[in-house]
Amino acid sequence: MQIFIVLFLVLLQTCVLEATSFPTLIAQLEAHNPDLQAARQAWLVQKANLEGAQAWPSTKLSYSQETSPTFPGIPADKTTYYRIEQDIPFPGKLWQEAQMKHHEVAIAESNYHEKYLTLIGSLRTLYYRLYLVDEKLRLAQESVDVMRSVLQTAQARLSANQTSTSDVYMAQMELRRMENMLFEEQQERKLIQNDLNTLFQDPPEKEWDKVDAPELRDIPHTLDQLQALAAQYSPKSRMAMLEKHHSQALLKRQRLSYLPDFGLLLEKQTGGSGKESGDQIGFSMYVPFWATRPIGLYEAAKAHIQESDADAQAMIAMTRRMVFMEQTETITHLTLARNDKAGLLPAALANLKTAREHYASGRLDILHLLEALRNWIQATTEYHSEVYHYGEHWSELERWVGVSLEEKP
Repeated sequence: MQIFIVLFLVLLQTCVLEATSFPTLIAQLEAHNPDLQAARQAWLVQKANLEGAQAWPSTKLSYSQETSPTFPGIPADKTTYYRIEQDIPFPGKLWQEAQMKHHEVAIAESNYHEKYLTLIGSLRTLYYRLYLVDEKLRLAQESVDVMRSVLQTAQARLSANQTSTSDVYMAQMELRRMENMLFEEQQERKLIQNDLNTLFQDPPEKEWDKVDAPELRDIPHTLDQLQALAAQYSPKSRMAMLEKHHSQALLKRQRLSYLPDFGLLLEKQTGGSGKESGDQIGFSMYVPFWATRPIGLYEAAKAHIQESDADAQAMIAMTRRMVFMEQTETITHLTLARNDKAGLLPAALANLKTAREHYASGRLDILHLLEALRNWIQATTEYHSEVYHYGEHWSELERWVGVSLEEKP
């Protein structure tokens, strides 16, 4: 009876601890993670550069004053020049460059989205690892309490000449194993906390409260629906396709490299000492006589199209493969967790309870009791591991699909 009172008190203490909400952590991550902030600023920089993509080159304004040499006693003759020069690209070049910038902005946005999903996935994995190690800590503490009770029972039976000293030694050895397991899980929790604190730029030694367990629920989409969502929203696939569109715009731009650019000149001349002023209008043309440069740029652009097309096809195939794999893994661990909860855990606990009662009454040796205890520990650990892996693969599935599976996109 003592063992079950101890287990109830441990469970009660665990339940009253305040759990950290995952949505709250997401908001904190958006505000504090430097990698996410850097990706967002890179996107905003590209977006700001888009505004002036179709503007002509800067206009050159110049002013100069010329003084002509004269004889002694004769005033110097001064001439002032006012000049405006403007380079004018061939029509279509700036528009194609703007199209390239437009794709670069979209690529930067997708990169930010991919970084966001990756960090959220890392946070969710660490969050569920913290849940797993907390459950292992609780299990280790319960196991230590059970073995202490078993040791007391063995000592009492030894005093009554109902068992040998071997039972006491075996109980002591098992108790030390449980205490080592408890210490190991305590150290593991510190390492997980360090990884979590790194994401939030917090001190490594900052303590974390108890976290929520993943809710066991079915995936609300079929495989075909997941593949359709991934084709539309997956940032990896989007970046690959946008890079392909960018290479196509680059090719169109390089085709125009064979065409000339133009220049316009307006000049006003004002003379001194009653000298008449003069105006000048000039037009120039920049012709690419050195054809090797535009030819090289055009050939490189064609090769880049083939490269980006191959990359896009590979990434689309990879996305479809990973969506299928993560959906399968999620369903597998969800089913195993439900099976363990419905059948394995109650059976292991009932077996431990029976073994504990039979050992106390002298109808069972300590070896069978320890076996029942280890089976209970293994079954409980397996269940919580399945819950953890379920949450881990759910997170990975969301990362490859590109949207939350809990909300309609």
